[in-house]
Amino acid sequence: MANLYLSFEVVFPLMVYMLIGYLAAMMKLWDEENAIVVNRVSFTIFLPILLFENIRAVDLDLGVDYRLIIFGIVSILITIGILYVVIPRIEPENSRRGVMVQGIFRSNFIIFGMVMTKTILGPAELGYSALMMVILIPLFNVLAIIALEVFRPDEGMGERGTDARKFDWARIAKSLVTNPFIITSTLGLFVLFARVPVHPLISTVTGGLGRAATPIALAAMGGCFRFDGAKNCMRQLIISLSGKLLLMPIVWLTIAAVAFGFRGEAFVCLLTLYAAPVAVSSYSMAQQMDSDGELASQIVVYSSVLSIFTIFWITFITKSLGLF
Repeated sequence: MANLYLSFEVVFPLMVYMLIGYLAAMMKLWDEENAIVVNRVSFTIFLPILLFENIRAVDLDLGVDYRLIIFGIVSILITIGILYVVIPRIEPENSRRGVMVQGIFRSNFIIFGMVMTKTILGPAELGYSALMMVILIPLFNVLAIIALEVFRPDEGMGERGTDARKFDWARIAKSLVTNPFIITSTLGLFVLFARVPVHPLISTVTGGLGRAATPIALAAMGGCFRFDGAKNCMRQLIISLSGKLLLMPIVWLTIAAVAFGFRGEAFVCLLTLYAAPVAVSSYSMAQQMDSDGELASQIVVYSSVLSIFTIFWITFITKSLGLF
């Protein structure tokens, strides 16, 4: 019973925040355009500050589990390698191939990860998750851009859309350098390793903004939910959701626990990484790179909603097995 209650505790705030945003849209308190603006503000200001706060709070005296970080990176790279082979064989349209690839490997770690880790382990145990985010956020952005560029539906791509093509590396570099998560991550790492003291007045402000980040981001996500486009891409949606919400966590968490023996905080960090739905920014990125924006939108919506149920059961099963 205790494990069931813990699992419910993990998903309850996620569910309520998104539901509030969705109901606010139904009550015409805001429309999709307003929710998108709020979401942009959240991703530009609130969430980067939350990441900064969690990074600078890491206790370096406890050490860094580099094995965990390497496992996370390698697992994502292997997943993408497999998707580059499988997706072109089951999806004929280039405009949807890149969207499906990023829809399976890309995780909304920044929002869901913090909430889940804090609920499962407590607010004092966010170190591994914060450090993983520093590495994975730029990695996710680069790999998503490459996937969408490889399968961009133009310029005479080959039959399966995997021919080599010229990348705009300057644009990719610019998007990374100006990414607010990367900026605040860098600042947070500097403050952490240089042991720079933060004035109490500043920490009061950043702490308050950080605490507001997750509710605002999830509510804005709920306000953007539209379920009427699924009928146009049902097969692609089912494939993407199965890979994202079922195969990714089942395969990689099993390998992490059985082959590498990850337990406790390290295992919870991986659980939140693999079980979280696809990142919201994947929708806007797909639109900007001439991919199927409707499919990307539906993957965001349905993975966010259905992850409530998959996260519940994955948390319950792994907790019952004594993995954390």
